[in-house]
Amino acid sequence: GWTRCQHPEGAQYFFHEEKRVFTDANLFDNASLTFIHENIHKVHDFLRVHSVHLEPGVDLVLDEYVYADGSKGCQYYFVNHQGRCVFWIDNGDSDLFPVTQEVKGMTSASHIRHELEAQYWLHCEYYPRAFEVTHEILDELRDIVLHALGDVFTSSTSTVSWKLDDLKNMITLIDGCASGSLGHHLHLLIHLPAENVGKYSHEKLSGSNCLVGRLMHIFSRSRVYHFHGEPGARLNADQSVHDRHKQTMFIKILSPLLFYAPNFHLSRLHTISIDGLIRYREWPEFFMGLNSEWGEFILYATVVLTANVAFLAIQSVDSDGNNVHNRSPTQLSSYLSILTSIGSIIMGLLLGNHHRDQVRVSISEAANFLFNRTRPTLGLETLAVMYSLPYAMLIWSMISFLVAFFFMCFEGSDLLTRTLVAVVWIGVALLILWCVFRSWRQSRDWDWLYALISSLECTDTSEDGESRYDEAQSEPQAWWAVLRAFTRRNGSEQAALNV
Repeated sequence: GWTRCQHPEGAQYFFHEEKRVFTDANLFDNASLTFIHENIHKVHDFLRVHSVHLEPGVDLVLDEYVYADGSKGCQYYFVNHQGRCVFWIDNGDSDLFPVTQEVKGMTSASHIRHELEAQYWLHCEYYPRAFEVTHEILDELRDIVLHALGDVFTSSTSTVSWKLDDLKNMITLIDGCASGSLGHHLHLLIHLPAENVGKYSHEKLSGSNCLVGRLMHIFSRSRVYHFHGEPGARLNADQSVHDRHKQTMFIKILSPLLFYAPNFHLSRLHTISIDGLIRYREWPEFFMGLNSEWGEFILYATVVLTANVAFLAIQSVDSDGNNVHNRSPTQLSSYLSILTSIGSIIMGLLLGNHHRDQVRVSISEAANFLFNRTRPTLGLETLAVMYSLPYAMLIWSMISFLVAFFFMCFEGSDLLTRTLVAVVWIGVALLILWCVFRSWRQSRDWDWLYALISSLECTDTSEDGESRYDEAQSEPQAWWAVLRAFTRRNGSEQAALNV
């Protein structure tokens, strides 16, 4: 009664239509055939002894399994097509579902029910002979994909990980499955009840069955990942269903030394990965931006390196070049600039070469990439620090070069030169600091400084506690303050409209 079946991808499996049993075991081997028959009898005997009556059409899947000690066993599960779930007649635990290692907090019955349905559709993908694709199923799948398509089109934070083109291709495939059989045309012409897609074909449409099972499994599993129907379900891709991971001392100490670039990269990493889930739509753009940045940093570091070499070639700077025991502060600062610029170039080349292909990886490869680089305690902090090194080394190289130039201007120069250079140096330093304070808002460590600057910027508090503009404020300054207030108000209204 066994029928040898072939999966569309090439794997073979066996199906006993009368007993509704599937197995991957090679039944051409007499030992395997005997082993499977023995376990079928064991299961049926258990059901009979315990008066367990299964609904018609319930499938049984058996598979040979070799344990760690070398002993041979049999694994099984039942499939309920009516309820779209898999089940066992023994007590089960979370080890049966690897997804519980990925998704923390699966405790409710309704949440686990989504995983049971996902496992059901996975069974249908692996064993296409297990079920019949009806137009009702295709309509349900089309409705799911259409909603996903509209969600991606109208929301920038959609939880759907597929791209628009991929979803459009899914619609095309579903329509192809629905219109590729005579049964569908009869259904449209004479309004018969939903027919099986492959009913009027001489062979089972295992390819269509496998495809439908795979797509339904993907969308069922996404409900598990996003806590569909649960309190605190994830409605936006940047929303975490757990408490935010607090920064460790590792990044808190290194971030100021690296000009808060790790905070910036950590924030960007969290835009493509939240709770261990990958936003695949954002993945190529993220790494294209990284590769472009590293290429620019390599170019800038090369310019700084060239400038340092030319700077050291000045006779007054390297006048003691033959004296290996005596180096001036100018020379030492330039040497440090050379080392850090070379470090920026090397790290930029290494990171760029290692991440160049990340633009074209599949979603599973992207998930494995981040999973292998996520630490239990530090999370993605080590990756954020590594991504920030080319930039941080470049900034340190430029600072060292400026210090070297500063020493050169103040060593052996007259008072007028020192005064002029000092005034310009202070002005440039203030402008740089102003740009830094107005631009770097990635870390909340600067909130006290932003509040202080804002309080001194355009308002003054009178004795009775009322806030007013400074009486000494000029007309252009007042116009600038009004313009800023108008811009902020319009920005808030625009944000409200976008929401």
